[in-house]
Amino acid sequence: MKQIRLFLAFVVLSGLVLTSSTGHLYGAAQDRPNVVLIMTDNHGAWTLGCYGNPDIRTPHIDRLAREGMLFERCYSSNPVCSPTRATWLTGLMPSQHGVHCFIAGSVQIGPEAFSTLEEFRSLPEVLAESGYTCGLSGKWHLGKNMEPQEGFSFWVTKPGGGTSEFYDQQVIENGKIHKEPTYLTDYWTKRGVEFIEQNKERPFFLFLAYNGPYGLSPLLLNDARNRHADYYADKELPSFPRREMHPWMYNNRDYLNNPTSMRRYASEVSGIDDGVGQIMATLKQHGLDENTLVVFTGDQGLAGGQSGIWGMGDHTRPLTAFDTTMHVPLILRHRERIAAGGRCDLLVSNYDFYPTVLSYLDLEDKIPEVPLSPGRSYAPVLKGGTTDPEWDNTVFFEFETVRAVRTDDWKYVERLKDGPRELYDLRKDPGELENLIDQPAVKTIQDELRDRLHKFFDRYADPKYDLAKGGTTKAQFLISDKPPIVRASYVDRSLTLDSTTVQLQGENVRLLDDLRTMAGWKDVSDRAVWTLSRVRPGKYEVQAVWSLAGSEGALSEDPLALEIDGKSVTDQLGASTGDRAKSTGGWDRFDRFTLGQIELSAGNHQVTVRPAGRPKAEWIRLRSLKFVPIENP
Repeated sequence: MKQIRLFLAFVVLSGLVLTSSTGHLYGAAQDRPNVVLIMTDNHGAWTLGCYGNPDIRTPHIDRLAREGMLFERCYSSNPVCSPTRATWLTGLMPSQHGVHCFIAGSVQIGPEAFSTLEEFRSLPEVLAESGYTCGLSGKWHLGKNMEPQEGFSFWVTKPGGGTSEFYDQQVIENGKIHKEPTYLTDYWTKRGVEFIEQNKERPFFLFLAYNGPYGLSPLLLNDARNRHADYYADKELPSFPRREMHPWMYNNRDYLNNPTSMRRYASEVSGIDDGVGQIMATLKQHGLDENTLVVFTGDQGLAGGQSGIWGMGDHTRPLTAFDTTMHVPLILRHRERIAAGGRCDLLVSNYDFYPTVLSYLDLEDKIPEVPLSPGRSYAPVLKGGTTDPEWDNTVFFEFETVRAVRTDDWKYVERLKDGPRELYDLRKDPGELENLIDQPAVKTIQDELRDRLHKFFDRYADPKYDLAKGGTTKAQFLISDKPPIVRASYVDRSLTLDSTTVQLQGENVRLLDDLRTMAGWKDVSDRAVWTLSRVRPGKYEVQAVWSLAGSEGALSEDPLALEIDGKSVTDQLGASTGDRAKSTGGWDRFDRFTLGQIELSAGNHQVTVRPAGRPKAEWIRLRSLKFVPIENP
């Protein structure tokens, strides 16, 4: 049905003349500007020179900004790949398009694969109906990857969504999967250049969707191999903040404050910059430079140490909505119509992009009325270079069970299930480190933002996909429904058991206000439980970080008992506990103790900590346990 609709629409529209509400007139379809949408993966705006980064070389992207308009405050409405890409291409929120999280492999290839955008009129589909030839080179991650989707006729992509490396990776081309030896960033650029050259005589839409810089996965523990590797090999890169780990940090701990990870990420950013330069050179070579709208953006942001976080909102427990995981670059360049050197301070979202592009191309009548997009068009700003005085500087965010509203000065975050609510004064606390929730002095602004958040989703969310009202998801799973597990460090295979992965049991044990300290051990039924995943067999040294504060400043006996798979190992540890009971720790001091050694078999294990007797609650404050592998004698 889509193919028939595309053909009929092309026949009807190819000869029409469209007049926009702004007075600009495009003639036949072949007179409209080409569109090149360059999208990166896990890419914070803070990494680019044009956004103030002094360390990472991005001359071509910086030039794009000088020759076009840079949006200083563009935010994604979700922190992971599939939902954000669906929003960029439809103008809809996750609770409207149904893609709440990154989609599973079975949705992408195989007998159960399906297109998550099938029920909507996506941007490439509308452009194809309007006479554009549409091509994808790069990451899709929206389902049914083996064959062209949504109006695309040129289709080169990946079988999956994640990236384990950029060399010798699988690529889909002509309906078949092959291993591509080329540096993948260069490969996507090369195929994008081919698409431009094949379609230079007619209007085209190129979606150049890089799967880099990709600041995730163990590839960040490997040195870069691209042409920028040598340059970054000895760079300190102070634009990556060195901070104490945030108490909610769950994944990516090996990359935080790690110079190898910082240099690898910087190298991949510069590799993408090379690709942008090649695309722009190709447009100029073929006389397409003046009449092509080039858009550079990222699917969602990435924290590279800001606020003590590395990664995105799915890499914390609880799931989060911090600015650096949402802030993305947005640069638009069209020499015919967009004045060079513009910088726009509007607060915009990725859901605003869909109506903006269609309005800019004089195709606003193609914007669907159902479902109603929350997107607002900033096309007048692009065409006139002036700020729209009616623009509301407010954006909304949604990730599974987390929803947030952000204004110029404030951010309010709440969760559909049990979990902390948050309120941040962004003027005084741009790092979002001081949660002001429920403080009397800010009650009015808190109530106002909560009301705005609820009214927004009441208006736009589709009950079918509204998780707040029992809706479902196309992602087939929710991170927020999965109990947290402890995985081994990629660096030294150690296992860290702390508040991000704990399951507290009992009436008294709880997390304190810092959300990293367990306290309230009043009864042997008060327990902290962790699930260890895919443990390697061998001997481990058990370390504890706790405060032993009592009336005499310390405890004379073991305060806590340790069980593994329901069996006590406290006595086993007792043979080598050393001086662990001689702490002078107090309320604000936490000491590290070596409890002894144990042997773990391969597989999964459950670790339980409980009081050894009936201690006074204030005597024991537990921060973490750590199992560090040691060599067998």
